[in-house]
Amino acid sequence: RAEKIEMTAIIIQAFARTYLARKQLRRAINAIVIIQCCVRQYFAWKKVHERRRNRAAVIIGSHYRRLQCRRSYKMTLFIAVGLQRWCRGQASRRRYKALNQVRKAVLIQKAWRRVYYHCHYQRMKRS
Repeated sequence: RAEKIEMTAIIIQAFARTYLARKQLRRAINAIVIIQCCVRQYFAWKKVHERRRNRAAVIIGSHYRRLQCRRSYKMTLFIAVGLQRWCRGQASRRRYKALNQVRKAVLIQKAWRRVYYHCHYQRMKRS
């Protein structure tokens, strides 16, 4: 009978130790899960923070590049418009000079004809 009680006590102790070991394992697993959760949360926060900072840098960079392109475009436009204005002015001055020469030539021809025909008329009148 003592052996039976001793065997029963051993079995109860084994169950108790198993229960306590499982309980301790559950606590350890829960602690590990909580630590993993905190670590993952930290890395996620770090990643989000880095993405926000990178996004801000990208936005600043894109605004800066837009500003540079705008300045370059304005300078190119200013140069192109000035060059076009100068070319058109030159062409207009050339045209005006040519027209002015033609007009002056016509005036000279007109005056010459007037003198010529006046002299011709005077000769005919005398004869």
